[in-house]
Amino acid sequence: MDEAELQRLDNLTPKYKCLLDNLSPQKRKVLTAIAREENPLRVIEITRASRLHQQNRASASVYRLKINGLLTRNEDGRYTITDPDLKKYIRMRSHMGEYSPIAIAG
Repeated sequence: MDEAELQRLDNLTPKYKCLLDNLSPQKRKVLTAIAREENPLRVIEITRASRLHQQNRASASVYRLKINGLLTRNEDGRYTITDPDLKKYIRMRSHMGEYSPIAIAG
């Protein structure tokens, strides 16, 4: 990722931080599990990746996130994060610590 891309994501931090702060911990786990994967996931895969241990809990979170426009379901029943920048932000946040601004090397 180049410096301009990092700066653009850093500028989106307040928006995404607010969005994530307003989600339940369970929904944040679901989003983080999906963001870490390259390919879309089925609910059973989301359940395992998010460590929710109960498929009905993961399924309820996935449903709500889809209704809120944060997830998209493809034709084979797999889910992905609708906003590619949100996916990048969550990935970076999970590697850097909770809601850290992205450090720009300069």
